[in-house]
Amino acid sequence: MAKSDDKAEDAGLSGNLPEIVTYLFDGEGRARPASLKELAEQKEGENAIAFAWVHLHRGHRDVTDWLKESGLDPFVVEALTADETRPRCTVHGEGALLNLRGVNLNPGSEPEDMVSVRLWVEEKRVVGVWRRPLMAVRDMFDAIERNQAPVSPGDLVAKLALRLADRAEPTVAALNEQIDVLEEQVMDETAEINRSQIARLRRLSIVLRRFMVPQRDALTTLEIEGYALARRP
Repeated sequence: MAKSDDKAEDAGLSGNLPEIVTYLFDGEGRARPASLKELAEQKEGENAIAFAWVHLHRGHRDVTDWLKESGLDPFVVEALTADETRPRCTVHGEGALLNLRGVNLNPGSEPEDMVSVRLWVEEKRVVGVWRRPLMAVRDMFDAIERNQAPVSPGDLVAKLALRLADRAEPTVAALNEQIDVLEEQVMDETAEINRSQIARLRRLSIVLRRFMVPQRDALTTLEIEGYALARRP
């Protein structure tokens, strides 16, 4: 059964994602890894970075302390660590909170058990918090290492959303193929209809729609209300 929240996600399942990742971006398609300490020492000036991305595993022992000491509003910290993670976008002050979900492609998992990523997006920084690994995030890290980095916080969100959609596409395509097969069976009066398969496909389609439609709306909200955050340079 699909989870409506992430209460069970803090089991330390880091998968193939590092538990704390920090990238400093130059705004021209390149980025370099850094430490949280180096990020804190960044200053405005000639060699200033365009923006930073900090991506944190919720189960790491240092994450809660860093979030509290990072200058984030307590409301933002609470939202990034909350159990409920239905897709949404909330503009708050000079930034936006964004919850996104992707199809669960982790070994041994059901695709409909959607996996969340929480993001705080502001002009010079993106802070992400996760509890179970998303392959779409791994894809982002790989692209950055190939010098195909986002050029702005809005570009980062856009690229991540596209990765989530790309990763979900095979699941959706397989669902459509199975539905086509069932439709042919329904038209064949001699065919036996597998009602348990119908129930499974119906459940999967309901879950995907339950999360994908609000996710589309959340991204639209970011584009409309996020102003400079949602725009690429």
